[in-house]
Amino acid sequence: NIGRLYEDGPYVERVRTIVDSLLPPYLHPEDVRIYVIENKEWNAFAMGNYSIYVFTGLLDDMDDDEVAIVLAHELVHASHEHSRKQFKRDMFVQLLTLGALAATSTIDDDTKQAIAGLVVVAGSAAYRSGYGRGMEDQADRVGLRYAYEAGYDVTKGPRLWNRFAKKYGEANKVASFFF
Repeated sequence: NIGRLYEDGPYVERVRTIVDSLLPPYLHPEDVRIYVIENKEWNAFAMGNYSIYVFTGLLDDMDDDEVAIVLAHELVHASHEHSRKQFKRDMFVQLLTLGALAATSTIDDDTKQAIAGLVVVAGSAAYRSGYGRGMEDQADRVGLRYAYEAGYDVTKGPRLWNRFAKKYGEANKVASFFF
């Protein structure tokens, strides 16, 4: 259901204006590429190379303060290198997991070996998930600071998250938006 990709026009100009106001002093507007995707959903995401993608549904249904809160959150993922850190951490955890699974293969009892393997896999998944949640918390905190310092009304944040919850249902769907 993803539609046209806009690289210019009124949607992109609106996002560009908001993003430029959110940028910390060490980032320059020319370092950030803006793309708007024609789609009715409320979504935005940033890549490690400072490409920011925003869905038209989010832009159509939110005022500039709300869009700024979402975009600031996404900008933090790029400015704090969350993608790179997550990749690096995941590689390390996967190597440890493989080593631990190899160690469980030496257990003689098949049932105990299976249980140990499940514990290793579950522990690895829990660790990676907790680490990702920390990045989301940081993106929320620092993103609100970016928006506040740019002059946006960050008191709209709680109402915005409630709107996401109402639109997308239970909390895990709202969390999925940010992952």
